[in-house]
Amino acid sequence: MAETKKIRNVFEFLLLQTMAAAVRLLPYRLGMGLARLLSFLVFYVLRIRRAVTIENLCRAFPEKSPAECQHLAWRVYRHFGRVAVDFIFLPRLIPRKFFRLVTVKNESVLKQAFEKGQGVVLNGPHLGNWEFMAAVAPLLGYPTRIIVGTQRNNLADRWINRTRLLAGSKIIHVGGAVRKSLEALSRGEVVALLSDQDAGRDGLFVPFFGRKASASVGAALLALKGNAPMVYAQTVWQNGQYVTEFVEIKTDDLHGPTPENLYELTRRFTEWAEKQIRHFPEQWFWMHRRWKTRPSEEMP
Repeated sequence: MAETKKIRNVFEFLLLQTMAAAVRLLPYRLGMGLARLLSFLVFYVLRIRRAVTIENLCRAFPEKSPAECQHLAWRVYRHFGRVAVDFIFLPRLIPRKFFRLVTVKNESVLKQAFEKGQGVVLNGPHLGNWEFMAAVAPLLGYPTRIIVGTQRNNLADRWINRTRLLAGSKIIHVGGAVRKSLEALSRGEVVALLSDQDAGRDGLFVPFFGRKASASVGAALLALKGNAPMVYAQTVWQNGQYVTEFVEIKTDDLHGPTPENLYELTRRFTEWAEKQIRHFPEQWFWMHRRWKTRPSEEMP
């Protein structure tokens, strides 16, 4: 079994590397044409997680017809085709060409939070291009560590992380992330993470698109225990370019990581994330089963 898994990982990795090398040989415009073709294949032919995506959209937007939800789902796949190809192009963009494609709207928010000297919890959703979002802070000169999970394919996982490191950030793996992240915050560094996926039974249930959703409290714990400001971050596609925006999530009325404060800060982040997702619905990762874990009162 282990040998079969190893062979499969090698095959998948070689296929990924071959595709990435071929894409990087293309001019950027042709690469985006390829992204649209890949999106079409995944959505209309392979139909990978298509049903989940459409179901999530219909539940989140009950005012939309099934046909409208399906069309929006296609736009979601089309967007993430672009995101995937842009990640492959990232080594060609860093450092000189990156800010030709990415505009930073209000760095002053991040700068003011950073200058407090207590580190910054840079918290975002799977909206727009989160890999570019994580690259913005280190490329602007902020010492940054990003919290990442582990991919099933260990070879692909190492390749993805090597690409992430090109921006100058350092990696914190999920295992032991709290201790390492608090140490980074104590040194005045930026700790970037994503906090909008189902957190299972370890999460807190907060409102999200009219339903309770299990949300990770990790970002709130880091901010409140480390006494660090929390800054919401997103990098979304607008008018032919990516636009990065920062918004500070209020924490000055929350003192310490009490259960009540952890819930409230998690709720504030989730509320703001939902507002942004509603504004850019085609750019959120609807393929994920966000409402998979249900509160005990809803269990049969």
